[in-house]
Order: sequence, then C-alpha cells, then structure tokens
Amino acid sequence: MTGWTFERRLRNWRYAVIWIGWMRCSLSWAQQTVGVWTFQQWGMGLDKRDHWQLVAITQPRFSYKGWETIILLGKLGYRIHPKHVVFLGGQWVEFYDPRRFNQRRLFQRWQWTPSTHLSLTTTVEERWQNGRLVEALLRPLGRYRIGVGALWLNYTSEIFFSFWVPRTSWRFYPRQLRTWLSVSYPRTGNWQVEVGYLNIAIPKAAPRHRLWIATRVYFNPFREEHSHR
Repeated sequence: MTGWTFERRLRNWRYAVIWIGWMRCSLSWAQQTVGVWTFQQWGMGLDKRDHWQLVAITQPRFSYKGWETIILLGKLGYRIHPKHVVFLGGQWVEFYDPRRFNQRRLFQRWQWTPSTHLSLTTTVEERWQNGRLVEALLRPLGRYRIGVGALWLNYTSEIFFSFWVPRTSWRFYPRQLRTWLSVSYPRTGNWQVEVGYLNIAIPKAAPRHRLWIATRVYFNPFREEHSHR
C-alpha cells in the first residue's frame, strides 16, 4: 500500500512538472505576442459645412518589451459628397522593436460611409526609408457597427497588400490582416473613447494580440453646432 501510494505521488509530480513546463512555454509564447496599441485623434473642420477637415493622429504602441512603434500622422480631407471624403496625408514612423529605424510615409485615402453602420476606406500608401522608396501598399478597410444603448459595438478589418518593392518591382501579395473587436462610447458628440481587442495576422508568423485603446475629438470653430465625424 505504501509503495503504491509512493508511485502514485511520483506520477502526480510528473504530471505537475509537465503541466508547469507547458504553462511556462505557453506564457512565454503569449508574452511575446501581446501588447498595447493606443490611438489619439484630433479633427477640426475648416469651414462652416465641414467640407475641409484637418486631422492629427498619434499612435504610441507597446509590446511586452516596451516601446514598439510610435506614429505621428497628419492629413487634410475634402468632402466631395455627403458620403465621400478624400484625404492626402503623411506619417512619421519610429520603430523600436526588433530594431530601431524610421520611415516617412505618404498616403492617399478615400472614405465612403454608405450608412451610419458601415464605412469603407481605401488607402494607397508609399513608404520611404533613408530617402528611398522601399514599398507601396494598398490597404482596404471595412468597419461595421451596431448601436446598443449609448454604445457602439464595432467590427473592423483591414488587409495590407504590398504591390511594389524595389527588387521585385510590381508584385501583389498580402502582408498583414488586422481585425478589431471593440466598444466605443458615446454614440454621438464631439468626442469618443474606444476600447477593444486587435488581432494581427502575418503570413508564416504567430498571430499577435493587442489591447486597443483609442480616443477621438472633433470640433469646428467656424460654426456654432459642432459635429463628430
């Protein structure tokens, strides 16, 4: 009886060691794929009817190691139709992980909002590094939201297609897929806070998981009643 109890305890310890080892590997893998991305947007109307818009965005991003990326973005938009806005903008991007370097980016964007629940955006982006064009991308994005009380429940998906790089020239292939599930508050007004989960899928790489925290502010000093876009 004593021997049987000893063998059973030994077997239980083996299971415990295997379980602890598996947990450590899982936590190590998860730690390398998690982080926090933040997004702060300030928008301003430049005329009484919001035909012209000026937008500034900052995006500090953090991985489990610390700083991952910081993005400073500015864009000028013109509303060509009540449901269509075109933008021209630029970005300064500083990368910290896995190595430190920076890029300058130009982009052209078309945003279509067919309804209060659906918006579609198409972006063409050119990336410059050390004074050279290193990549051009096409970035279609779709966002669908449902109102629940004072909240919006949001589903957002954006895919990155690379269509030009220096060595291979014209070559169209997917580079990345980002999917958001988020909640934003309030549904109307000049400001909004959004919190959610972001999944980043990259070919031949482990998926990355990010906590998404966004704030948006919009105002128009040229008219009495401000609107939130």
